[in-house]
Amino acid sequence: MATSSYARDRAAQQELAIAIVLGTGLVLASAVIAIAWSLPMIAAWVHSGRVAHLGVLDALKALVNGRLYGGEPASAYPAATGRLLPGAWGFWSVIALSLIGVTAGLGAIGRRAEIAMSRRRRIVGGGSCAAAARTSSAATARSARWSCRRPRPSG
Repeated sequence: MATSSYARDRAAQQELAIAIVLGTGLVLASAVIAIAWSLPMIAAWVHSGRVAHLGVLDALKALVNGRLYGGEPASAYPAATGRLLPGAWGFWSVIALSLIGVTAGLGAIGRRAEIAMSRRRRIVGGGSCAAAARTSSAATARSARWSCRRPRPSG
């Protein structure tokens, strides 16, 4: 018996939903791992001028360790890394400033992409040359007129 198109569409929608949930989970897990691993190394570098050699598993263990959120976050990390880390105030200040910087950078990239996607695209050799020439900028209008010129017939 043949499967109806409704059943196939429903199955495809369910597969897509599962893929979206799994992809989102993978991206979030990757972000947590990257943050848990890189931010303590940044804090150590800012405080001591040396890069801490912190393993990913050590960083994740510190993330679930209750000592990280107490008065001395350096005690949650291995001894070699903990010696390079600042006290609680310096640690959380570096973490906050790093997260603000990363968020601002991602926001700027997103804004730039949104602006680029919202602009009309000119099709050279096709489309409406008259519409492309009606722009607010004289330089853009000249560029549009140049790219919309038709080749001269030879002969």
